[in-house]
Amino acid sequence: MDPACTERRFRTELARKTWTDPLGEIAKNHSIPVMDRECRRFLHELPPKATILDIGGSWGWHWRNVEAASGFRVILVDFVPENFRHAQKILGPLFRRSVAALGGDARNLPFGENSFDAVWSVQTLQHVQDFSRACREAWRVLKPGGKFINYSLHAPVLLKILYRIRGKKLHREGEVPDRFYLRRADQEQKSIVEQIFQKSVRERFTECLFHPDLRVTRSGKEGSWLGVLDASLADFPCFSSLIARQRSFFAVK
Repeated sequence: MDPACTERRFRTELARKTWTDPLGEIAKNHSIPVMDRECRRFLHELPPKATILDIGGSWGWHWRNVEAASGFRVILVDFVPENFRHAQKILGPLFRRSVAALGGDARNLPFGENSFDAVWSVQTLQHVQDFSRACREAWRVLKPGGKFINYSLHAPVLLKILYRIRGKKLHREGEVPDRFYLRRADQEQKSIVEQIFQKSVRERFTECLFHPDLRVTRSGKEGSWLGVLDASLADFPCFSSLIARQRSFFAVK
């Protein structure tokens, strides 16, 4: 079966579940304090009243602290529209007022050229087999001078060592049976982004203290002081690149 079809089925089944504490569920797979800080940093790079495309926006939780008065407008695109009911619950009045949602595919975005001031994507393009095509689509819909950032899982030295000690193989690229295709961020992907944007790429390594694979998730909860500390570790790339769970590529059109 096509990995994209497998993933759609897997994620649709998850989306149809009812969660009493959606942020608690998110904290099992993402560090909320880390990504809240990353979101704030990204917004500071943008012009006033910027329009942002969130590829794989899913539950839309990254934007729950964006005030309507800021003028930012966010469009969530996800190939599992069932996720948007969770976004509505998390975002409350912001949903539709400042955040809109639309079903779509990262490989064929339903927008014209030069439509957005920014493109943001978190752990979505890592599941797209044609990474280059998805990045070209992001470039296409960006306005000149528009900002692009993509976060994907990283393969840090620490994780490789721990997996080797345990006698396990770290999944780097390929299909995770009955779930999805996954490719961790690597130098080839960085080169692809640089070729498409024809500019150098700025890297960042995040989620140093958050590793669900190792059952280390305490820092992921909203308001966690450990999560706040974790967020600051990204400012020390010589250290964070060795241990961080995520790697991001930032480029300007």
